[in-house]
Amino acid sequence: MTMTEANEDTGRRASPPRRRSFPRIPAHVAVLLGLSAGTYSVFLAGTTALQAASESAVAAEKAPIVSALGQLADGHDRLSGSLDVARARYGEASEAYTSLVASIAAYEARIADLTGRIDSLQAEAGVLPDSIPTARPAATSAPVRQSTSVAAAPLVTPAPKPVPIATTGASGKP
Repeated sequence: MTMTEANEDTGRRASPPRRRSFPRIPAHVAVLLGLSAGTYSVFLAGTTALQAASESAVAAEKAPIVSALGQLADGHDRLSGSLDVARARYGEASEAYTSLVASIAAYEARIADLTGRIDSLQAEAGVLPDSIPTARPAATSAPVRQSTSVAAAPLVTPAPKPVPIATTGASGKP
């Protein structure tokens, strides 16, 4: 039920809503409030300036530490990169070693097979006699005849000694 409905029921006329009026503040109180707010803002600004100066001093003191931490982080990153490279090289070496081990095992198996063959050849050679008689040509006692029609000449004639054409003079002889 609204206010107008209630007034219609009672027969009274509705009155306009009342305005609240705020109490008036005396001028000296308003000036006092303004001065205290101004004073507070000045002190707050001073405190902020002191804190800023203090923080800049602390930051200046910590600058070498921050720089050292940056260098430490850079060194850590370089070391991490070096470890990654070493890890990759180790993996490659490990794979090469595994491949080499497989190759060595294959060679050892081949050597064992050859050893078995050598042993069987030695066993078969043990059955053979120590020496085998060979047929020698019969020695003849007849002298070798030379042809009388052709003068006997040696089969190989030595080459003549070369004759020097020029000298260098390096030995001191002209």
